[in-house]
Amino acid sequence: MVATQRIKSRHRLPNVRRPGDSTLSERQQRTQEKFDKYEIETIQNEEDFTNDDTKAHRKWLMGIWNRYFLDNKVDPDEIWTGLCKGEKNAITWCKTFFSDYVENSVRRVLVLGPEEYEDRRILNHVSSLLAM
Repeated sequence: MVATQRIKSRHRLPNVRRPGDSTLSERQQRTQEKFDKYEIETIQNEEDFTNDDTKAHRKWLMGIWNRYFLDNKVDPDEIWTGLCKGEKNAITWCKTFFSDYVENSVRRVLVLGPEEYEDRRILNHVSSLLAM
């Protein structure tokens, strides 16, 4: 969707970054110049900037993801591409994965009280899932 109308109430939005008085063709030319500059630059490998702990955590998470879908006879790569395409089946499988992941996050933990250990769900907040 291309915006063809200017914001009518932009004077009431002081924090909005307003484009200068340049024309569309000038903005397109600047955009093309940036694109050309980035296209010829050497692409640096993300691996060079990623912490080893982050790499290990990503590998662990992908292992959980792949194992879950392979155990359920579903191709994990099909889920990824399906999510990109907005396919209902992939979205449903993804919801199922997260639901099962939360429900099965029960671990035995040490507690103070008459029982030494108690089964508790480790994932109990949405931020834990968002961190994945």
